[in-house]
Amino acid sequence: MSHRPRVPPAQAPDAVRRLVGPMFFGIACAIGVAATLILALVPSGLDETRRALMCTAFVAFAAFSAVLLRRSRRDDFPLKAALLAVSIAALAMLVATGVSLADGLRSPAIGFAALVVCMLGAVAGPRHGLAFGALCALVVGALGWGHATQRLPLPPGPTSAAMLVAMHWVLIAAGVAGGALISRVLDHYLAESEQRERRFRELLGIAADWYWEQDEEFRFTRVTESRAGGSTLSPQRALGRTAWEHAGLGLDDEQLDAHRADLEAHRPFSNLMTSSVDAQGRTHHLALSGEPQFDADGVFQGYWGVGRDVT
Repeated sequence: MSHRPRVPPAQAPDAVRRLVGPMFFGIACAIGVAATLILALVPSGLDETRRALMCTAFVAFAAFSAVLLRRSRRDDFPLKAALLAVSIAALAMLVATGVSLADGLRSPAIGFAALVVCMLGAVAGPRHGLAFGALCALVVGALGWGHATQRLPLPPGPTSAAMLVAMHWVLIAAGVAGGALISRVLDHYLAESEQRERRFRELLGIAADWYWEQDEEFRFTRVTESRAGGSTLSPQRALGRTAWEHAGLGLDDEQLDAHRADLEAHRPFSNLMTSSVDAQGRTHHLALSGEPQFDADGVFQGYWGVGRDVT
């Protein structure tokens, strides 16, 4: 009697965010490097001491982002906390840039805060986006208060400090809403994708005893067995090997040559009869079927297929 493959349910949204998260850190690192080059090479009106301090701060920000990028590949990496930390560091750099250049709320850098809010909300989730948005709103309010009390100079222009604060608050609110919307849509479609994959696996468990994949060199890269003890396609014995390197398939030289010719010609095959003896000395007969895989450009990617115990 066959049983369905014991496949743990995938946490699709979290898995995808762990793929997107490193891109967030990579972008932050690139922005830090670009800002350093701009401050170092483009005339800004800053004296040499302030210019050096700002360049040093942006280099530190880029290095911090690079460290997080490297560590984000670990399974136990606290992704959401790290995303929030680098966002707060980015906000500090945006404010420091605006204050150092004496632009305050008129600084184009402050406008990037809304973009960071949106990105954080989309990747880390609406709650983190909302929390960071609230922090950005407080910082904008503090800058506006500094302008209103003349603790910070307000560059010439017809727009009042109150109007600038209101406009930045609207942008931040839009960033929070945009991030929440992207996160919700992402979760919706990833959940649907996870359900489709689960249904596929359940149907596959009914129709077959094994599911397997091979790379472009015809080495087994994935073997999912429906029950323990099936020796013919045991993952421990098959992974990393080709069919002709796997001594437990029970194929003679003529059969292996014919099968290898099919694989090298990228032809589908069905009901390739194999046999082996399990740990209890019982002989099993397995019928393998496979299809070649190609990417969108028609480049061969390997094989995937199923196996049925026909003993």
